Amino acid sequence: MNKTDKQIQDNYFYIIYRSLLIDWSKEILKEMCLDDTTIGFGRFWYDIIPIEDKVNLAQAALQTINQVYLAKRKQDVNFNQKDPFDIALELIAMKDDASYKPSFLLSIQLICAEILGIIEGSCPILFTSKQEEQTPHTLVKVYENANYDFEFVNMSELEQARTILQITKMEVAKQQGPIPNVSYLILKNM
Repeated sequence: MNKTDKQIQDNYFYIIYRSLLIDWSKEILKEMCLDDTTIGFGRFWYDIIPIEDKVNLAQAALQTINQVYLAKRKQDVNFNQKDPFDIALELIAMKDDASYKPSFLLSIQLICAEILGIIEGSCPILFTSKQEEQTPHTLVKVYENANYDFEFVNMSELEQARTILQITKMEVAKQQGPIPNVSYLILKNM
């Protein structure tokens, strides 16, 4: 591991992702003849961009993150899929160095949570728990107001990233279907 590898932040790829989203969103606002100083009165400039455009921007940024991760690993891999979620799933499954993968796994979870937040209107809370008597699984708590949280029980970061990537891919495609080791709990608001 070289000096640069030791300095990588836990959310390194997420920081790049957010930077891309902000830059690209500002370009869209320019095309709309707006900028972040003309909106004012509490409206965040990102809210003006339609949801579909925000999801498309997020997917494009995820694709770029996949490419940055490959470049950091110094590998040239050609993926035939165009879907950034499928590429990310293959990237996290690859055996590779320990210097960038932890940051990539955490960043993927944060990126997926943000994409789900774009779709649902509120970013889910992600947390892990250890329960000795439980098999590894994900519990998705869905609230009446469309907010939801993810509890990863006894799962590795790799399994967590894989699961949230699969859920996010299905949500973006407006698909439903079983995902192994994922349970949904519908909760009434109190």
